[in-house]
Amino acid sequence: MNTRLTTLAAVVALAATFPAWAADTPANSTTTPEANSTTNPVFDAQNISLGDMPDASGKRVSDIAQRGGGNLAEVTQGGNVHYSRIYQSGDDEQAHVEQSGEQHSSLITQEYGLQDMADVHQDGGRQNRSLVVQSSYGGQDNQASVIQEGAILSDSMIEQNGYANLARLEQGSTSEVSSVIYQDGDNNIADVTQIYADTSASYIYQSGIGHEAYVWQGNRLLGDSSNLSSTIRQSGSAARAEVYQDNGNNTAITTQW
Repeated sequence: MNTRLTTLAAVVALAATFPAWAADTPANSTTTPEANSTTNPVFDAQNISLGDMPDASGKRVSDIAQRGGGNLAEVTQGGNVHYSRIYQSGDDEQAHVEQSGEQHSSLITQEYGLQDMADVHQDGGRQNRSLVVQSSYGGQDNQASVIQEGAILSDSMIEQNGYANLARLEQGSTSEVSSVIYQDGDNNIADVTQIYADTSASYIYQSGIGHEAYVWQGNRLLGDSSNLSSTIRQSGSAARAEVYQDNGNNTAITTQW
């Protein structure tokens, strides 16, 4: 499975795919191939395949497009089966999405740079999906924060291109969830927490300059967590990776070059 998100060119885009920036799957290890049997199925088994935003048909839809200026978008959706799309082009750019319930989709695209801030909170359900793409045309301050609570069969993807870069992701009370963070150049920090997790996976790719990747997977109290996987890839510059996994049959792969 390929893992980099493509740029979304317009607010009407309903899907994002992962082009072949890497030849192998997110978690492939050639040194310890047996690790792949733990890691790859976590991504492959998602009910909604990574890279494909669900179709908006049959859902309650909020659609916001903003070009230039101060830019502030807020969406609140309660119940089940909602779809939120926010497109912001240039200048101060802020987007906030709050969704409670199940089977929600949130798509935020912020391009042409400047301040960039995306905040997504999905609370209480199964099969929720969040996709954030920031500044594919030159970048700026890029900040993305995603919280998925009660996250079962849910996933989150963040792509940040250029400049300050900060991605924070928390998936709580998790089972069979996955996260992908792609940061292309400049100051880069990625922080992923999967709490009370079982059969879940985190994948981080960082290129250029600052790099810092932190992953916490497991149970912060007593109890078992199992089949957790973390993959971190960092190319060039400062490169720092820290992974903590609690209990179970877990796999961590870090590659720095």
